Amino acid sequence: FFREIKLEKMLSLGSEELEGLSDFWDSWIDLLKEKSGDMEARLLKEAVLYQRGEGGILDAARSAYEKHPSLYLEVLENLKNYYDRVQLLEIGKEALEKIEKKYVLRSEIALKTAEVALSLDEEAYVVNYWLEAFLSSTTPLNCLRILAESNKPTHYQKIVKNIALSVKYGKRNISVLDNYGSYNQDKELEENYVPECNKAILRFLTGDFEFAIKECCKVREPLGWTGEFIKCGLALFLLLLLK
Repeated sequence: FFREIKLEKMLSLGSEELEGLSDFWDSWIDLLKEKSGDMEARLLKEAVLYQRGEGGILDAARSAYEKHPSLYLEVLENLKNYYDRVQLLEIGKEALEKIEKKYVLRSEIALKTAEVALSLDEEAYVVNYWLEAFLSSTTPLNCLRILAESNKPTHYQKIVKNIALSVKYGKRNISVLDNYGSYNQDKELEENYVPECNKAILRFLTGDFEFAIKECCKVREPLGWTGEFIKCGLALFLLLLLK
């Protein structure tokens, strides 16, 4: 019932300003910094903007990044007019150093940092940020970006393969049962897990064709189309043969 409530609407009720409002905002911000969750992150961002303005978002990110790494992403995405590009690049680097590599959201921060680096013609460092993105979100798309756009695909293929072999495999589970018996999706602290199908795709993209063939041959059902990997696996092999 309270998930979509806005403090702005509450504060607009009545004709007089509430007493002790500034102290309330400070206490409210301190409380939300200690609470994890997507809703808490939204409320924290709104409270900081209301009380401390755009400049307060970075300060909040630096003190609450363990529970609310999305504040760093907020700076890189929506405060481009507040900070210049050199500052944004340093903020992106700072965020990547602080935030744990296991969080998928860190990958988005890495890609935003890469965009800023490209705009500053620092192309030599861009692939490093793409690698950081792949490390935190080990997907075929993040893999292809490195292999297709870097100047040394063979060199980076080995690095990407080592990363792909080191990450966790299985299903992502970010459902959290709250106090009211509902399941909330806490995407802000979603961890990097690679589905089995993507595991085979990544092995193919890094040149391990024998592994990919074996995955295709594992399926014993009629026609084999019940397997998750075989559909995209055969397509990948046909594209390779076409090349």
